[in-house]
Amino acid sequence: MAALTQHAEPADPRLLTALRQYGRSFFDLGQHEASVAEYRRALALAEQHLGADHPAVADLANNLGTSLLDLRDVAGAEAALRRALAIDLRVHGPLHLSTAAAFGNLANFEMVRGDFARAEQAYRATLQIYTRQAKPHPDAAKVAYNFAALLINSQRPAEALTQLQWALQVQRATLGEDHPDTGTYLTGVGIAFMALRRTAEAIAPLEQALALFERRPRDARYLAAARKELARALWDGGGDRARARSLAEQAAATFREWSGGERMLAEIEAWLAAHPLPRPRG
Repeated sequence: MAALTQHAEPADPRLLTALRQYGRSFFDLGQHEASVAEYRRALALAEQHLGADHPAVADLANNLGTSLLDLRDVAGAEAALRRALAIDLRVHGPLHLSTAAAFGNLANFEMVRGDFARAEQAYRATLQIYTRQAKPHPDAAKVAYNFAALLINSQRPAEALTQLQWALQVQRATLGEDHPDTGTYLTGVGIAFMALRRTAEAIAPLEQALALFERRPRDARYLAAARKELARALWDGGGDRARARSLAEQAAATFREWSGGERMLAEIEAWLAAHPLPRPRG
């Protein structure tokens, strides 16, 4: 990286690739403060070597904005994300995949900020771009999943289920059944079924999600979330209640060890307290 920043020409594709990848490693590890620091450094290098309106600058601004959003730096995230969108619109136009990604990140921003109406508008605009592409794209599934989360929070589970089932269809057509994101979307399908009070139908997708996360480890929180939701579905849907409590206890142990898991831990502990197993008769 140091050699590239010192000697590369502005159009050197090696520099472009290095800048795109440099900050990503910390983000993938969930180390968002470190990723912000690296993205800022990479962004400055991209501006110096490639120019302020280069597509790589837009990519890095998008990544920076996403990391800042995870840190709840609302003002910083909005500035970075709007800058990325402005560059992508100038360089690529309104129907390019990079523009779709920028719109999708802005939709996520609006959702976190609590403006659900603007977020829904942005999600729908993003999905329209993806549906006009010649081939399905896996990022379309992520957008549909995020949109479904908004719909769940807006008490619109039937619409959320439609988005999640479409996300699964796109995911399976692009990255395959065994990709970890498939487990995330299956968990979402289970949540939507439970919100619709179709609890028995929630069990199968949640079992599939659990099996996938156990087979293909990723961030332990995804596995814990699947365990938490499956516990609820088993208990309410006529399944094995002893197993349901065991799954909830495993999920609680995961969130107990995670510094940001206090809310989820409180939910699980409250659920466990409210759902005791009957004492055996002696």
